[in-house]
Amino acid sequence: MPKLVLPVGVEAIATRVDGSIKIVLSTYELNTHSAVKLFDLRKTEALMYLSSESISQEELDTLDAFKISGDNNDGKTPSQRLRSVLYVYWKQHKQKDIEFDIFYLRYMNRMIDKIKDKLE
Repeated sequence: MPKLVLPVGVEAIATRVDGSIKIVLSTYELNTHSAVKLFDLRKTEALMYLSSESISQEELDTLDAFKISGDNNDGKTPSQRLRSVLYVYWKQHKQKDIEFDIFYLRYMNRMIDKIKDKLE
C-alpha cells in the first residue's frame, strides 16, 4: 500500500447512525504524483495518522508495525480477523436464531466483561 503524507485541514466531523464517525479532510492543491496516489486510495481501507505537528520518519516506520503481513492474514487488522473467525464460528454452529451482528456484539461484550473482571 502506498504511503502518502499530506498536510490536511479537518473540515467536518460527524457521527453516523451505525456509531462510526465521518471525517471530511481537505488538502492544498496537490502535485500530479500525490493526487494520483490519493485517488489510488479511494474506496480502499487505509490507515490514517493525524497530527498537529510534522510526522517524522521514525513515526512512519512505527506505523508499519501496525500492519499485518503474511499470506494467512490477507492484510487484515486483528479486529477484522477476529470478526471473520467469529462469523465462521456463528455459521458452523447454526446460530440462526439470532443475526450475526447481534451474536458478534454479545460475544464481544462477554469478552470485554471477562477482561474487565481481571483488571485491578
